[in-house]
Amino acid sequence: MQFKALRNSKGLEAYQQSTNTDFSVTVRTADGRGSGYAIADVTDPAKLNTKALTQRAADKAIGSVNAKAIEPGKYTVILEPAALMAGDDLSLLGGLLSGLDARSADEGRSFMTKKGGGNRKGEKLFDERVNIYSDPLNAEVPGNAFDDEGLPTQRMSWVEKGIVKNLYYSRFWAEKNKVAPRPTPAAS
Repeated sequence: MQFKALRNSKGLEAYQQSTNTDFSVTVRTADGRGSGYAIADVTDPAKLNTKALTQRAADKAIGSVNAKAIEPGKYTVILEPAALMAGDDLSLLGGLLSGLDARSADEGRSFMTKKGGGNRKGEKLFDERVNIYSDPLNAEVPGNAFDDEGLPTQRMSWVEKGIVKNLYYSRFWAEKNKVAPRPTPAAS
């Protein structure tokens, strides 16, 4: 069990309790030639199946024993959910979401920076099958009720059919740009 609380001298108060269980396992083959990994993050410990996760890691280890190098080129790749874990800024999705900061984009420090200045909100940057949203009320992967600035979170579409629909704005950057502040997408 954990909690997050914010309070400042301007009257902001925010508090939320949550429960989270993380499990990760790395399995190596006896000869050291294969390695496999599995991870899970659940809010209900009854849904954590460590035996199945360990078996998945073992299967990956066995499957990787005879891995071979391939030539550089275009390949279809299917990523497992762990590669997209939003709460991890090192994941693919975490890195993408952190790039949706309007200030970083406007100041030229993001892949969302438009050539010549400004940001790329409204542009089609991804395949039309890409839709990304955050939903703090999702029962399987709930987020916080507020972000690090105390901004209340809500379901928000970030990318729809490959088009960047929203960027997030800190209180400071929103005031400077005369727009409403928007909480970070991965408030967890």
